[in-house]
Amino acid sequence: MVVYADDLDRECQLFLDKPEWLYRNGIRLTETATGYGKKLTTDFKIKFMGRNYRIYTTVYSNNGSNWFQCKKYGKVFIRNCRLDWGKIYLVGGLV
Repeated sequence: MVVYADDLDRECQLFLDKPEWLYRNGIRLTETATGYGKKLTTDFKIKFMGRNYRIYTTVYSNNGSNWFQCKKYGKVFIRNCRLDWGKIYLVGGLV
């Protein structure tokens, strides 16, 4: 079963949290040689239902999906969203 964040929590806080190991001399490194992969780390975290989670992306060809992992729901995907000054407004939520 696919679980979407906007089905569970309408408004989430998105914030920048750069993982140190992904940077060398201020330049972001890629985790794979091709840039594609199943669980690529992003520079963002999301505050979802009172907890902070790292946002990952899965990228193959010209398609990508953003998601995070939590114990209660497993893999939670982020559907269409709008970034606005550090907040992420999910479809159906406040815009």
